[in-house]
Amino acid sequence: MTFPLRCPKCQALVVDRRSAVCTTCRVALPKEWVMTKDQIRKIQDADQHVRAEFKASMKFFQDVNPYE
Repeated sequence: MTFPLRCPKCQALVVDRRSAVCTTCRVALPKEWVMTKDQIRKIQDADQHVRAEFKASMKFFQDVNPYE
């Protein structure tokens, strides 16, 4: 697999490997380009973890008053 991946039909960049079809022309992409459900779940878990850390850090800054 060479990057960047391009749609075999319209040559658009494949920007979402979670999708089984090209987001531009809707043609089916090769199966080996599409993420498996396990890969998608791992990325979603990592994203959720990062979002939770970010939310906690923002809460910390909201609780800190620099003018006290």
